[in-house]
Amino acid sequence: MKIQGHPFRSAAVCAVLLHLSWMDGVGAADADASRLPAGFLEQITKDEPTLRLTLPNGRLVVGKIERLQRVAGAVASVQGTIHHPEPGEFAFDRQSSGTAPGQLTGHLRFASQTTQWKIQAGPGEGVFRLLELPAEDAFRPPVMVVPTAKTSLPPGGRSREDAESALRKDLKIEPVSPGKLRIGIVQLDQTARAIRFPAIVNMTAGLVEYAVVTSTGKCHEAVFSTKAMPRDIHLAMLLLGVKPAACVENPNKGLSIPAEASVRVTAEWETNGPLASRLLNSLVAIADQSPTEVTTATLPDQPWLYNGSRFNGAGFAATMEGSIISLINDDTALINSTGSDRTNDDIHVPNAKLLPAVGMPVTIVISLPPNGSSPGAPPARP
Repeated sequence: MKIQGHPFRSAAVCAVLLHLSWMDGVGAADADASRLPAGFLEQITKDEPTLRLTLPNGRLVVGKIERLQRVAGAVASVQGTIHHPEPGEFAFDRQSSGTAPGQLTGHLRFASQTTQWKIQAGPGEGVFRLLELPAEDAFRPPVMVVPTAKTSLPPGGRSREDAESALRKDLKIEPVSPGKLRIGIVQLDQTARAIRFPAIVNMTAGLVEYAVVTSTGKCHEAVFSTKAMPRDIHLAMLLLGVKPAACVENPNKGLSIPAEASVRVTAEWETNGPLASRLLNSLVAIADQSPTEVTTATLPDQPWLYNGSRFNGAGFAATMEGSIISLINDDTALINSTGSDRTNDDIHVPNAKLLPAVGMPVTIVISLPPNGSSPGAPPARP
């Protein structure tokens, strides 16, 4: 594939596009993480009446146990509601008699998501796994056919060039000028090693858990919202050369930041004078005791982690959730905060002293460090 007048390597673009062509597919499950221990029910209920469970993707779930039954001293069933990281419900059971004693069943589901975590048996006797699958409800069939890499390959007789051309059209990749592309409403600048997309100020008061979400995402707790598609943002970042890294805690309770996954984020907006440009870190303040008692502290001036979201049973999580930049621990977002405060969802508020009014248009700029610089170095201005 060749993009006329652009210095992007065709092989790299081809690899990224073919990867994006099946972004609705299911990511490979981590067998070790999904396998449940023999004392699973006892483990998650040991702090009764509080349920604590770490999902295979690393997210901590905390809930209230509303019903718990024991048989011969062992937990036979437990159910209740989830309050962290978001509202939901859970119900797990262990069969104590019949043809399959010891059989585990159950599910966990967040109210806002289209997937659920469900216990499935095997392979092997007495082996159970917790897997993320499409949620079953009155509007969704119990079995969902999810596209895979194999089923997304070009049909017989279709050339690779034709397939790539159709894919470029589907993803709306448009040349703008040498070194610059447009993907949907996302602009990519290879020289500046940055992407840009329009957004609006969504909140200037109240607790927030996200810096940027889509207009169909969690707008009730986000500083900015945008109509840009997470898939387009992700494709643009991959074309720039970002290498997504998992959210791995370091000893200081922050996130480890590989240089290839380090990004800086700024917001720009028009004023009556010069163009305003602020680091995203400075636009999020820290609440002292409550959202109305704000200190002068803001997020520390440090890079963000590009973790690239993840795949689940219903597709690309960032697209479904609408989560682009998260202030708290959320691996469904494309980008995560790296500070130690990322584990606290009750302290972040918009910095009203610097933000323009709600509804004002802004431009979000996500930049890679300049070539040869350290992850913390300021990016070149696009």
